[in-house]
Amino acid sequence: MTVDLAALYEVEGMSIREVAEHIGSTYTLTRKALIRAGVEFREPAVRPETLDRAEHFAELYHGGLTVRSVADRTGYAYGTVHRGLTLVQADMRDRHSRRRKAVVH
Repeated sequence: MTVDLAALYEVEGMSIREVAEHIGSTYTLTRKALIRAGVEFREPAVRPETLDRAEHFAELYHGGLTVRSVADRTGYAYGTVHRGLTLVQADMRDRHSRRRKAVVH
């Protein structure tokens, strides 16, 4: 019996990790097999708590705090705060407090 990895990922909606566990393989080998099968990967899911945290960062930032100040106040690293602001597409300011749009990577 052969297992259709692409169907498990695309039709059944399993994650790469779930497919790997289902077939008794590693994440890396399963991902490589899916690439060879021509699977187009989904965007990574964002955990609700990550989105909630990012929205909290945006509230503080839009309240006038700098990215660094948000990081200091919340105890998260500068990069974590910046990624969170980018995630929620916050209207960003440059170093001179001029508004600019967050770059989505």
